[in-house]
Amino acid sequence: MGSFLATSGGVRSRSASPRDRHGPPRVRDDAIGPDLLRLDSTANGDTIPHSLDARGRQQTLLARLVANFEPVDAEKIAGQLLTTFGSLGQVLSASGSAVRRVTGRRELADVILLTKSIVLEAMREDLKQSTFYSNDPKFSQFIIATLGSARQEKMLAIFLDAHSRYIQDEVVAHGGWSEVQLRVRSLMRRAIELDSARIVLCHNHPSGRAEPSKRDIEFTHRLMKCAASLGIEIVDHLIVAGPRVCSMRAAGVM
Repeated sequence: MGSFLATSGGVRSRSASPRDRHGPPRVRDDAIGPDLLRLDSTANGDTIPHSLDARGRQQTLLARLVANFEPVDAEKIAGQLLTTFGSLGQVLSASGSAVRRVTGRRELADVILLTKSIVLEAMREDLKQSTFYSNDPKFSQFIIATLGSARQEKMLAIFLDAHSRYIQDEVVAHGGWSEVQLRVRSLMRRAIELDSARIVLCHNHPSGRAEPSKRDIEFTHRLMKCAASLGIEIVDHLIVAGPRVCSMRAAGVM
């Protein structure tokens, strides 16, 4: 399970945030939606056969992208990418160097990274001025797309205004599989710069288990106290593992 090391500048603490007003008290632990790309029945004007299973549809779409660089071996390379990384979402989440090792093409790796950026930006556009709820599929899909397939542990902060409307999201920490280091003062300073009154924390567990560890819970409680002293509320801390999201607030541990 992941853990966090908080470094703060001695901010004086007071009581934690009020009761959750952002959704029913339950844990999101189910598949939220498809992989990063919505696999529609048409792409580039061509119909994808409905007889194909999910893997076949993913390989067909990925092969169409690869064909712009390797038209002869497009299907083969698409299959190698899916076999190496496991799914279309994980292909799009892979590092450029990892994709280059499979394909041997820098240009293709760059386009795959750009494709994910385009998908996330389109999802981000849909979030603007949306009100956050911990069980809102729109937010869950964005969080899963951003973190769910990552092989390195990361923490994402979603900054909200006083009415819980989305302002901006940023990766605020990253590290190895077992530990993320977060500088609390930097996070609080960023919230103040964005005039954010509320923050949703999200981090992934590459281990595949979407439950908070003891140290995750302890870290969250310390951060809640630091934030409260500045008039900022930590609304929720979401644990992401693949297509699953666990709300720490809904689970009753914050």
